Amino acid sequence: MAAEFDAVFLTLAAARVEFRTNAGTTSRVTAKIDAARKASSIFQGATVSHGAAAKLPYLQACLNEALRLWYNIAASLPRIVPTEGNNIGGQYIPCGYTVGMPERLFNTDEAQLNNMATRNPGFEGSSRKCPGENVARSV
Repeated sequence: MAAEFDAVFLTLAAARVEFRTNAGTTSRVTAKIDAARKASSIFQGATVSHGAAAKLPYLQACLNEALRLWYNIAASLPRIVPTEGNNIGGQYIPCGYTVGMPERLFNTDEAQLNNMATRNPGFEGSSRKCPGENVARSV
């Protein structure tokens, strides 16, 4: 249950940050939802069901981009910066500091990271499929 809560909360937080900082995207998503609501009976009142949300490609693209930018698991694998220090993202980190890296970035080549058509950031797949994915995508 905790995993589902984390997935839902962090997915919503990521989407909210992205929508609040990108007014044009928010307007476009709202317009797409309004248009779908007027053209279809798949919506029940003010609620957008999981099935209805899944049929809105722009909304799904926005959620996927938010999840790509803001991973929905509130954990990383800690590492201690070695004696010589390290540069991470152009920032020098001195020896002894603890830094973290999401496990999704280990043993993954650049082509795979950039292929969002086959990657499901935050939820992944197969034997490690997140049980909270459907709930997170439909809230």
